[in-house]
Amino acid sequence: MKIARCEDCPWGTRGPAISGRGNPKAPLVFFAESPGRQEIRDGEPLVGPSGKVVEAVLPPEYQRKSEDDLWLSHEDILIINSLSCSPSKKTIPTLRRGVIACRERILSIVAEHPRKVIFAMGAGALWSLTGNYNLKVTQERGKIIPTDLASLGIATSVHPAYLMRGGGSFRQFKEDIKRGFDLLEDQVPKPFTDVTYTLHDTPTKIKKIIPKLLKQKLLFADIETTGYDFIDDRIIALGISYKTEHCDIFPREVFDTRTAFKNPKFRP
Repeated sequence: MKIARCEDCPWGTRGPAISGRGNPKAPLVFFAESPGRQEIRDGEPLVGPSGKVVEAVLPPEYQRKSEDDLWLSHEDILIINSLSCSPSKKTIPTLRRGVIACRERILSIVAEHPRKVIFAMGAGALWSLTGNYNLKVTQERGKIIPTDLASLGIATSVHPAYLMRGGGSFRQFKEDIKRGFDLLEDQVPKPFTDVTYTLHDTPTKIKKIIPKLLKQKLLFADIETTGYDFIDDRIIALGISYKTEHCDIFPREVFDTRTAFKNPKFRP
């Protein structure tokens, strides 16, 4: 794929430009935002932690066959970024300008061959694909957007890097990606249901909700952290749910994880 420099880009020609990866004729396109450190180092998109997150939510038949394969290496997948260069000090205005500068060239790659589903991950991808720079991906996530670029539409989600910074929900991200694959199986995606949250940030609120949680037969829990390193990264919050449309959130400040490490039962 040809890489072109964009004179109108707010970041100029900063650093190396990263092309797409995968089968140019693939029916599925994963449209991300911009290359990170590892992508710049390796010269390919979604080869770092973000790619690993996406790989984890793929249907089994689309996952890599060997540990030596890159993430998202299936022959039916093409990966493209809305920005070919790694932006510095990214803001909403500069991201918009960068997407506009790259848009015509990037979309020409998508339009070269028929596509079935395009997965738009992040604001930059959503803006580039729709041309609507007022859309907020946190409000549009989970939706299927009709487009001339793909016969079945655009499946929208947050960018996996957003999840790793502690934003959004991995469960929601997994469901958003699944909606795109449901289209391939001639399945009608389930109607989008927004999730409500209750924040329990005081001892009084916690004492009130605990008895209700204990009465449930099955609970689902999710820990949000600043990263995957259990030594250096921090826990941000604990989410507990017993029904799909609601989650109870317990922020880090209201519980002390040190007690777990002091408990002999948790020692090797």
